[in-house]
Amino acid sequence: MNNTGGGSATNSGVDFQQRVAAFFVLSMGLSLDCSIALGHHKQLKIKKISFETSDSIDDIKLIHKKSITYIQAKRQLSLSEAPTSDFFKTIEQFYKQNRSSQNPKDSYTLVTTADSSKKNNKRAQENHEITAPKC
Repeated sequence: MNNTGGGSATNSGVDFQQRVAAFFVLSMGLSLDCSIALGHHKQLKIKKISFETSDSIDDIKLIHKKSITYIQAKRQLSLSEAPTSDFFKTIEQFYKQNRSSQNPKDSYTLVTTADSSKKNNKRAQENHEITAPKC
């Protein structure tokens, strides 16, 4: 029997997506402002949540008063230009969602972990694409 570990990888991805979803369900249930978690400058509360939608960005859909946040959750993601890579597919989903969006206030969020390539993080920091939080 040839086991490539795909089932284990899939399970950890589903587990991560469920944890992200739980964070936002709790935020909605407690009527918390989720603007900081989503990188917004104005207060943002969740009115409704959908999971595994038919949208291009399909993992989690947060409906706010005047906008929608589409979330793609990936436990691990490596930067790759290969059309078969998760990164390429994710960017393609963001592009398609942007083309179909009717509201310029809608936003698209990729949620990942520190398990993503350290090389990606170093490259992004060097290009000032992200700022690493200091604990």
